[in-house]
Amino acid sequence: MRKAFTAVEILVVIGISTLFVSAGAFSLRAYQPTAALRSASRELVVNLRFTSAQAVATQLTHTLQLYNAQSRYDIVGGDGQIIRTISLPSGITIAQTSLPQNQATFNVLGAAQDPGTITLQNINSLTSIIDIRPSGYVKIIQ
Repeated sequence: MRKAFTAVEILVVIGISTLFVSAGAFSLRAYQPTAALRSASRELVVNLRFTSAQAVATQLTHTLQLYNAQSRYDIVGGDGQIIRTISLPSGITIAQTSLPQNQATFNVLGAAQDPGTITLQNINSLTSIIDIRPSGYVKIIQ
């Protein structure tokens, strides 16, 4: 009666385990750009809502200024001071925006001065569209 595994059996198990781990790592690596796009979209929505809330709280117009070429945006207070600067993750770009002068401006009631959309894109050309309504409501539509 055998009470131990042979070297061949152990090597076969290690080989099969390595194959499964490699396949899993490849799947995660392929999904990473999509996850980064979703995360960047959610963060942008949060920051747009923050900008709107700050306009209401301070009773001053606040603006989220987009810089397409640098893949970043600033939250600017009513006094012109930059409150926050946010850089998008590597591989995520601001593909386009329908906002005038690339600015989402919110008034003292939290409403958007100009409604529009912001489109983010990842390295696989997948896009996410953020919609800004006249009421100031912000959501991801794609």
